[in-house]
Amino acid sequence: MRSARLILIALASAVLLSAIAGQASAGRLSITIPRWRATFPSLEITSGLATTRCAVTLEGSFDSRTINKTPRSLTGLITRAIAANPCAVGGLTFLAETLPWHQTWESFSGTLPRPGLLRRFWRWIRPRIREPTFGVECLANGSTEADALRVRENIEAGEAFTTLVIEGSMETSCGARATFAGTSNNYSTPESGAAIRVRLI
Repeated sequence: MRSARLILIALASAVLLSAIAGQASAGRLSITIPRWRATFPSLEITSGLATTRCAVTLEGSFDSRTINKTPRSLTGLITRAIAANPCAVGGLTFLAETLPWHQTWESFSGTLPRPGLLRRFWRWIRPRIREPTFGVECLANGSTEADALRVRENIEAGEAFTTLVIEGSMETSCGARATFAGTSNNYSTPESGAAIRVRLI
């Protein structure tokens, strides 16, 4: 009886060590298609003056099909940013000369090897915001880490990206911080609209 108990303990320990080793080795992301496009029906930007709402399309890419998940490491670029003209409320333009913007790794949530959520930072974003009441224009600056926007990329059970959520705030030339919030339910490849799949390896 004692020998059987020892065998069971040894087997349980082996399974636990294997699981830990598997998690420790999962240091990279595997991406099926590195290019992406995300459309936001309404990106909301709130500052001390008013709230601006505008449809926005962003395009970018991951650095490669395999990415190391090292905190603050560069994982990709945002290469194109288009705001609808006119916006639903107020106005919004992006300074094209500041592109590309940087995407850096933050963390993930979920069970390995299939995460349910990726978190990344977007830096160097430079939007010009026009408030709707008096037409005052404010230039936001996302160059510092404190002003980087946080992005959540949600992943379904089939390993496909489903939504892209933007949140965070940055300083503006008008003296007030601008808070950004928006969700894209259309996050896919720009060429065919195919789903982008990801897993940890």
